[in-house]
Amino acid sequence: MPESAEIIGGWSARLRSAATRVLAGTPVVDAGAGPAERHAFVDGFSDELGNRARVATPFLSAVVGIEPAAPRPDRLDLDDRLWWAVHDGDSPVSDLGSGCGPLDPALAEIAIESRTETELSAMHALFRLGLDRGKPGMVGRALDAARWQVAELQPDNGTNHPWGIHVFVVLAAQEDDPGLSGAALMHAQMLLHNCRVQLGRPDLLSACILWDAAVTLERVGTR
Repeated sequence: MPESAEIIGGWSARLRSAATRVLAGTPVVDAGAGPAERHAFVDGFSDELGNRARVATPFLSAVVGIEPAAPRPDRLDLDDRLWWAVHDGDSPVSDLGSGCGPLDPALAEIAIESRTETELSAMHALFRLGLDRGKPGMVGRALDAARWQVAELQPDNGTNHPWGIHVFVVLAAQEDDPGLSGAALMHAQMLLHNCRVQLGRPDLLSACILWDAAVTLERVGTR
């Protein structure tokens, strides 16, 4: 098996295992859950501290395979817009910066924690959109954003949620430069570590993110 396939396959299994321990009994991992159970999970979701991220509705709906029941809000950050676009094949995807820079350069004006969370969540959504729509350019732009993250930010900066972890894994698997490949894997490893620090395991939202990342890596591995 080629080394790139080993990286992707190994990380997919690793992320799925970390997520399953937290998500046992939820519609995320229960293939037999019906639409009502899936909608109830999304609509009633909050993390261990009672928090519910604004992106939860479109993201979790995508994870459990339903259309969001709640309406799309008027105020949306880049990651919100991209996750809602997952549910609307006609929704245009634009304003994603250029080259290897961040997806939203305007985020440089806000705190590093919020900036990193939004950027990585947007990167996660864009990678999925590229696969769903058969648009290699979207996948490539997400990988470019990950490449920028590796070059410009320390892997422990910003977030305890592992958004985009699989994008760093794919970048590492595809990159010919051993230094960049290793740095991308370090980012992935730190994201996985950080989401387990507070509780000794992934929090509920992080577990959903890891599960979606694992499924996405499996999609990549079969292409």
